[in-house]
Amino acid sequence: MSITDTPAAIGATYLQLTVQMVNGNREEFVQSDPEIAGTILGNVRPDRLFNTPHITLIDAGAVTIFPTDRIERLELRSDPLPRWQQRPQISEVEEISASTFQHIAQRSQGHLPMEYGMQAEMRSGINYYLRIRFRRPTGSELREPLTADDTGRFLAHLFTGPAVFGSSRTEDCLFLLNPANVVRFTLAPPPAAVSGAWKMRMRTPAETLR
Repeated sequence: MSITDTPAAIGATYLQLTVQMVNGNREEFVQSDPEIAGTILGNVRPDRLFNTPHITLIDAGAVTIFPTDRIERLELRSDPLPRWQQRPQISEVEEISASTFQHIAQRSQGHLPMEYGMQAEMRSGINYYLRIRFRRPTGSELREPLTADDTGRFLAHLFTGPAVFGSSRTEDCLFLLNPANVVRFTLAPPPAAVSGAWKMRMRTPAETLR
């Protein structure tokens, strides 16, 4: 499903929603009516979801309200899954394991000029690991996919943008991370340069400074 200004119902046989909160609790909700499930999915807009003050869910027994600033992650499972468009410079965001992240981080920029690993540390202490693939800029086949200014703007947007979203093959779902509840992003291997970045390394436990 592309992100559009007009919500539209899409075909879905069911919908399962998992809400991960800042206190570490997880709640799951389901809808087995295909028409209702499709309408809900048609109204989910990754570029706006966390800008709304709350998400309201209702059933025959109760109404549940989640303030969006208390949500760390949303997972959606359906058949089929909607297709969401990433921002123009990104071709894919995929959730990966910690070991895959370490493998990507240890490779040089020359081997992976268009692919980076990202670690997102949440307020709850949970860490999520992502693979981000960039589109090669048109007419720039020989240079890095991101200039220092490009990278600086992209990293800044991770914290100020509406959501980080992608697919998880291990969980078989789509996910959305709330940047307001991310305490740290780590991008590896490091780009060649990042505009405005302080050049410092992390101190080791055994290291002493004079």
